[in-house]
Amino acid sequence: MVLYILASCLHTPAMKKRYILLAILIACSWAPAVHAEEPATQSIVIAAVQTGQEGAVGNDYAVIYNNGTQAADVTGWRLQYRAAGSTGNTGWTTKRTIACVDQQPGCTVVLPVGASLVFGTYSPAGVVVQPMASGFSDTGGQMRLVRPLSGSQVAVLDMVGYGTAAESEGGAPAAVPPAGRAILRDSADGFLADTNNNSYDFSVGCYDPAVVGMPVLVSCDPAVPEEDEEEPQLPQPVTPVDPPATPDPIPVTYARIIVTELLPDPESPATDSADEYIEIHNPGAAPVDLAGYTLQAGTDFKDSYTFGSMLVAPGGYAAIYSAITHLGLTNGGSAVQLLDPTGAPIDAVASYGQAKSGKAWAKQDSGVWAWTSPTPGSQNVFTATQSPAVLAATAAVKKAAAAAATKKAAAKPKAVKAAATPTAKSNTKAQTVSNQTPQEQAGSQVPYLILGVVGLGVVAYAAYEYRQDIARFGRKLKATASRRRSAAEPTLQTD
Repeated sequence: MVLYILASCLHTPAMKKRYILLAILIACSWAPAVHAEEPATQSIVIAAVQTGQEGAVGNDYAVIYNNGTQAADVTGWRLQYRAAGSTGNTGWTTKRTIACVDQQPGCTVVLPVGASLVFGTYSPAGVVVQPMASGFSDTGGQMRLVRPLSGSQVAVLDMVGYGTAAESEGGAPAAVPPAGRAILRDSADGFLADTNNNSYDFSVGCYDPAVVGMPVLVSCDPAVPEEDEEEPQLPQPVTPVDPPATPDPIPVTYARIIVTELLPDPESPATDSADEYIEIHNPGAAPVDLAGYTLQAGTDFKDSYTFGSMLVAPGGYAAIYSAITHLGLTNGGSAVQLLDPTGAPIDAVASYGQAKSGKAWAKQDSGVWAWTSPTPGSQNVFTATQSPAVLAATAAVKKAAAAAATKKAAAKPKAVKAAATPTAKSNTKAQTVSNQTPQEQAGSQVPYLILGVVGLGVVAYAAYEYRQDIARFGRKLKATASRRRSAAEPTLQTD
């Protein structure tokens, strides 16, 4: 054009023709560079963002979409994220570099036109995701899609700020999606809106990343199947029906457990707070779980301990220590009561009176309680002198002796003062005896007869109780005597 103007200014027609021809040649050489067609536009945008699900914190995802007119190789592209308050070109961290999920060598990821790609901290049903190690803030943040250039340079393809984001496209961030909702680009004429204004382009709603094609909002209400309209029915007469009989409740019975031993005053170094115990016994033929059973202690049963699950074997014993129950057995006397899980008393021990240090208040087979050596967790042991028969016999002897002494003191005549001579003193005892009547003399012999009878009873009981030991001892003596006789007999020697 410049050459044409210069040629028109020349006065010679020949020169004008030459410059016009030169201008045409130069214009033809420039024509290809000016009119060459640009390649079809690639427009990959961030289409949807979810920052969490109801009842599943951390289930976050972001979706990119090919909003252009040709497929794009997105291998190596990056989804980056930074905190809401960051500004400038700092603070960006890569959430995911796009690559084939199966990591095959040489594999590329191509995003066709109208297709989407999901980045997620979890895998929604039916969706293959580009996995992310962590998600996005629930209150605000910034994310962008970049394509790497040479070195550390990147080309920013799209950017979205939401919630409290300090930077966003258009200076106005998109809204914060509540749990279970997403922010999604609006669509029109087959494309997603991209006016470079996040507040204008995005809306909040429900989105299913498993849906193939353009991301669109769906209804957040579950689908309700339509019901066919039915013709109105005339009311039918109602026949009265008696209510079903309520079955009587089946009574619940619990296994019987008994209390067999108490240790109210353990010897030092044992302590009352840790080493006192209450022993219980399962006399049944099946194991019993003590869950729900309750021990109570004290004169008014205000202190209690309820068992957790604890099995006691058939015929077994279990000692429960104060370190666990915190039940105190006072040395001055305390009662114990055992309740089944319904709260009904099933066994009780009356107060034992003054405790004996290091001794256990234990129940004998006859049901009589007595002091003996402690045997926690096993059958109680009593010596022969503590057996019921011996205890009863000893009590009878003591009672009879006391009665005889009282009677003798009442029947004794007044002493007659005698002369203070050796003969008078030596005759005092004889005179006292001679003054007694035959009945009184016979009565004075009663205690000795009772003692004799009791002694024979004790000997007979001891012989019966230890009959096996006596038999073994007799066999041993017999074997010893036989060996001695054999040793004493001469031994014949032959040449």
